[in-house]
Amino acid sequence: MTEILTMSDANPDEDAFTIEINTGDASKKRVIKMDKPVITPVNAIKMELEQFAKAIINDTDTPVTIEDGYRALQVAHMILHKIEKNVAYR
Repeated sequence: MTEILTMSDANPDEDAFTIEINTGDASKKRVIKMDKPVITPVNAIKMELEQFAKAIINDTDTPVTIEDGYRALQVAHMILHKIEKNVAYR
C-alpha cells in the first residue's frame, strides 16, 4: 500500500485525512495531508517499450524526451558518485 504525505496551507474544507501542524508562524496554518492512491501494478519496462514501439510505428513523440532521459541519467550518475564517495570514507 502506498501513502503520499504532502504539506500545504490549511484549507477549511480539508478532509479527515489532514493533520494541522504548528510551523512557528501563527499567521499561517499548515497541514499535512495523507493520501492513499490506488495503484495498479504494471510491468514498467514492458510498458515503456510498448510506448516506444508505438511512437515509432505512429511517427509520434515518445512520452519522455531525449532531454528528459539525459537529465535522468545525470541524476543517476550523481547519486552513484555520492554513494561511491560515501563508501570510500568507511
